[in-house]
This record gives sequence, structure tokens and C-alpha cells, in this order.
Amino acid sequence: MSTSKHFTISERRARALLAAWNSASVIRVQEAIAQAVRNQDAPCSWSETERIEMVQEIAATIQSWMSGRKGRTDLDASIELLRHLAGASVALHSSAAPLLFNLEVVRLEMLASVPR
Repeated sequence: MSTSKHFTISERRARALLAAWNSASVIRVQEAIAQAVRNQDAPCSWSETERIEMVQEIAATIQSWMSGRKGRTDLDASIELLRHLAGASVALHSSAAPLLFNLEVVRLEMLASVPR
């Protein structure tokens, strides 16, 4: 019998934002950003509140990057932190991680540059 891990609010939001980012769908990313920045009504510890605020800041950075107000360095740092908060930081240490990250950014750059 396996036990399932119960994710914290910050982990769920980070995972949803990371999944949207990895999909390279601008619409999914925008929806995940909207979900990540909403306030949390349930009481939680101060450390969880800090993690939720970090996910919100990351969402704001991704949104700013998509609109051209933030640079690639800010985006790189935000995605790395997002992976950590989502519990996916192990992937950062693989030899393919830099290549995969560059592909993610290129796909989103192409999608974000399409006129709406």
C-alpha cells in the first residue's frame, strides 16, 4: 500500500505554475499566474505564508517577463526557485536541464510575441 504525499498550498501552486510553464501555452501560464497570485484565506504557518508569497512573486516575474518588463536573468532565477518550491529541483542537476530550460524559454518567447 502506498502513501500519497499531501502537498502544501505553496507546493500545489508552484507545481501548477511549473506545469503551465512547461506546457509552453501562454493561456495556461496566464491562468496559472492568476491562480498563484490570489490570496490564501486558510490559516497557515508563517513559513508556508512566506513560500506562498515567493510563488506569488515568481508569478509576477513571469508575467513581467512575458510583457517585456523583466529580463532573462530574472526569469532564469525565478524558474529555478519555482522548481525548488514545487519539489522538482532534482531535475536542475541533470545534464539535460540547461538544454530543456532553454527550449522552454524559446517556446514561450515565440508564443508571447504573437500579437493578440
